[in-house]
Amino acid sequence: MMCPTTLASRHVRRFTEPGSRPAAACALLLAAALLLVSCNSWTTYPPVEVTGGMTNPSFEPMPTLMTEAIRFAHEHYGAGEVDYAINLPRGAPPELYGRVIRKLGTGHPMTRIDEKAYHILEVRVRGGEGEVDLIYPRVGSIYEMVTISFRNKLVEGWSVLSSRLWRIRVDVPGPNYVEPEPAAVPAPRNDTDTPPPAVDDDAATSGSAGPGGG
Repeated sequence: MMCPTTLASRHVRRFTEPGSRPAAACALLLAAALLLVSCNSWTTYPPVEVTGGMTNPSFEPMPTLMTEAIRFAHEHYGAGEVDYAINLPRGAPPELYGRVIRKLGTGHPMTRIDEKAYHILEVRVRGGEGEVDLIYPRVGSIYEMVTISFRNKLVEGWSVLSSRLWRIRVDVPGPNYVEPEPAAVPAPRNDTDTPPPAVDDDAATSGSAGPGGG
């Protein structure tokens, strides 16, 4: 099946030939721009084979979508915890946890298996649309999964369009957080590596002659 943008571009070329109507060409150009999203594949994190992969999830809009998904799930479905754990997909760097937590204004990385946490499973972005799959804790020991859909609006930015609850059994992931590597500490200076002080040969020679010398 041919991409709608390709079809539109063919018509644009036809209408831009001599003697064509510019208004029709402009209308088709606008239609091609609106249909462009339909030809783009989803950018997904964690990466999967059938979609484009996000090499660095710390780039926008991934942190914002993760933040807003956790915020929405906590406000609408959560158990009302003030401070809660966050579990991002395996391989997420520590700085991504930091960005999400700063945006939320609360939370901490999940480090223990028995912590109640909001688990981000997957984030998908295509143009101005986004989706986040998330597992959230309810009262007691119950976890449920929700898919939250977003749209990037000109003024409001990324905002929630809809959410879909999945009434299925979910397997709660273990902690994925990896502590950042400690910064390299300069090695202590070894005094034995210090070169010996310079010696004045004339002073050494005169001093070794002694009384009556020379």
